[in-house]
Amino acid sequence: MKKIIAGIIAVTAVLCTFAGCGKQGMENQTLDSSSETTTIQETTEAETTEPLTEMAGYSSYEELVKDFVEAYAANDRKKTLYMQYPDDCEDIIRVKMNGEEDLDTGLADDWTEDEAISDMQYALYENYIEDEKVTFNGIVSAEPLMASEVYAIERNRDIIAGLKRYIRKKGGPDNIDRYELTEVESDIISEDISERCEIEEGYFVTFELKDENTGEVSQGVMCVFRIKGESWKVNVLDASGNVIRGRSDFADSVASRVHWAANDTLIEIDEKQLYAATHAEPATHAEAAYIAGSDDSLCFNAPESFDAAFFRERAGSYMSDISEFNWFVVVYKGAAVYCAVENKDGAGYTGVYPPNKFFNGINEKGHVDYSEKTEQKTLKELYDICAEDIGK
Repeated sequence: MKKIIAGIIAVTAVLCTFAGCGKQGMENQTLDSSSETTTIQETTEAETTEPLTEMAGYSSYEELVKDFVEAYAANDRKKTLYMQYPDDCEDIIRVKMNGEEDLDTGLADDWTEDEAISDMQYALYENYIEDEKVTFNGIVSAEPLMASEVYAIERNRDIIAGLKRYIRKKGGPDNIDRYELTEVESDIISEDISERCEIEEGYFVTFELKDENTGEVSQGVMCVFRIKGESWKVNVLDASGNVIRGRSDFADSVASRVHWAANDTLIEIDEKQLYAATHAEPATHAEAAYIAGSDDSLCFNAPESFDAAFFRERAGSYMSDISEFNWFVVVYKGAAVYCAVENKDGAGYTGVYPPNKFFNGINEKGHVDYSEKTEQKTLKELYDICAEDIGK
């Protein structure tokens, strides 16, 4: 079955939410009421806008999940948008409709409301197949959200709150176009947001779908949450075919981000001073590799010049929530070649990068060897495997 609820959890694709991943280059956290009020007082009062749609609040997540699947199957993009975004997101939609004016013609590449709403859910509908008839077949399970999932939702809702504040500051949605909003979003993402909304209740839900044409049954996953002062909302996860892409895949996506942050840090640091040992002629290839981690217990075989505390600090500048996890990276010839990550409390799955791979050391030709990940292992188990292979 191809028509599965397909989207991207925001911790790995915040930029795709607003800035655009669409083929045309088109481009969920509210702060508490006191900070919102202060911002309004400091900025220009914006004109009130009428809601673009009427959305009834949901008192239970079971009802929300069922309605979301049915709305998706019916291609009701406005309804699914409001099931994910805050109820008062009309200004963001209106800004998305505003294009940039061409200086030669005086015309702007404006969008219709439907185009703007579709763009805001590009990942969700990218693989939408209209001919398939899929129905909701019930909830399979609902587990409490993990800390990393809560962080992802809260962080994204803070970004939305920042965009809304900026729109008010500019005097309303008619004074901004979507290109300016994209630049503002990039600035907000780079900031350390210390004040976040409060999720009162949330679950990681696995649900079942049935293809009415073939009778095939498949599964999808989503996060549902209730923020103080709001009704239940959806944060969609990526699922494809008959394979649930759930928490294990989310953990792998976090590992990918840590890997990216570590590599950017390695590029930034002066290679001659900090990693001279990796470019010297080692007795064996494995001696050139070492492990750097989120604390000193997850470091091994590093050069004497390696400053682990500085490395962690700089990695945090590339991944603002990196301190929410325990992690390590294997560094070889100045680059991160393997990464593993777990939640700070040790609960849930251990993510790895490359996805679904175990590190098997450095071979005689000086290349990194990997094997297929055939079972779940803890971060400590993966660390011990890597340290043993490097130490040979």
